[in-house]
Amino acid sequence: MVRLAGQYLALFMAALLFLWLTEGQKRKDLTRYCFLMLFFLLTPAGLLLIRYQTSFYGHENIWRLLPLTVVTAWGLAAAEGKVSEALTRPKGRKRFGVNGGRGLGEALGLVILSALLWLCGSLSLGSVITEEKSRMDGLPKEAAVLADLEIPEDDFVYLLAPDEVSEWARIYSGRLLLPYGRNLYEPELSAFLYDTYDWEMESFHDWINGIGERPEDEEQAVSWEADFLETCAHAGYHYLIFARERVDGALKQALACQDRYREEIVTDQPYRIYTLR
Repeated sequence: MVRLAGQYLALFMAALLFLWLTEGQKRKDLTRYCFLMLFFLLTPAGLLLIRYQTSFYGHENIWRLLPLTVVTAWGLAAAEGKVSEALTRPKGRKRFGVNGGRGLGEALGLVILSALLWLCGSLSLGSVITEEKSRMDGLPKEAAVLADLEIPEDDFVYLLAPDEVSEWARIYSGRLLLPYGRNLYEPELSAFLYDTYDWEMESFHDWINGIGERPEDEEQAVSWEADFLETCAHAGYHYLIFARERVDGALKQALACQDRYREEIVTDQPYRIYTLR
């Protein structure tokens, strides 16, 4: 699928211009296609396409799939025909040393256009990472707190952390183990899967991120926090990382009433790290 970010959009514009400047028949076909796509995208008929695609794709992906991808592929296919025609021998004469085989000309055309397509990879990921860098070691600011953990070279460390830290944990070190994967907090990654996380694992995710429902009564809230801390200790999570604003009064009281987790790591990051004794 053609993405809206990066150089694929420029390739789409080039393909659109190429189709517009070719013979009249292709121009008529392009006009018909544009009107047909507008009909599907701007009328209730587009609801059929939305129901056809899975939840992995959003409504905006229809605009990418239909106009951009199809027009780009159409333009590249037409360009391949022009390139192969130019590389083959016209009317008994040789061109570029190709001795007549149209198959060889088509192969060269495909190589050229494939290289062009390969070089048009999206630049969106690189730009996002560059914006997030805040340290000399290249770690994004969300992952900088991971540098404060003690990770042995011959053992694994179990970690429970907020989403913005968890998504970088396995990239930072393969010895950091997480209770759940990224597909828990990005449901579109599980659109084609039938298995889901159980309620307990989802509650752990909500608890560490501070988005779960908590009892309104202060005493019940402290007990609720203590139950999660006790479960984490039995599960053997070596480190618990909380966002600084997540550590409120109820969580502080629950931490003070137990002797399994202690804040032993001082960090300059906007997080608080608790270590299992």
